[in-house]
Amino acid sequence: MQLIKLSVFDGSKEIRTINFKEGLNIITNLGETGNQIGKSTSLRALAFCLGGNSEPLWKDPDNEKVNEEVKGFLTKGDVKFELIVKIASITHTITRVLSIKIGARRESITAISTIDGVTYKSRAAFTRELPRLFGYTDRKSTRLNSSHPLDL
Repeated sequence: MQLIKLSVFDGSKEIRTINFKEGLNIITNLGETGNQIGKSTSLRALAFCLGGNSEPLWKDPDNEKVNEEVKGFLTKGDVKFELIVKIASITHTITRVLSIKIGARRESITAISTIDGVTYKSRAAFTRELPRLFGYTDRKSTRLNSSHPLDL
């Protein structure tokens, strides 16, 4: 798999884009410290696009502190994460949009996810489909139907 581009949109406005090159990519800055330029956030956004939870986007995993401003911004319903990847010479586009869904008893954060324009309304459906891009299937073999000696 080759990462091509990671973008974040607020509605139709592009907020941030990282273009990846072939080979090794290093996210850094030209300053002395490299602090607060989005290195960790970029990795969390990549993980989210590849089926991870949304919470690390606004909740620091080290200190469990929630950034309510970021959470509110990301869950307002029109912020889109878009990841373009190339797998076996085929380009694929993965998008995820978060929003708050208010139910009878509580609110929950939902993500509408797409792979190549096909929408998956539940995280379970999305995470079931995502491995197929990479050539993996959820084939469960048993001794009775196995045709490969290593499946025994």
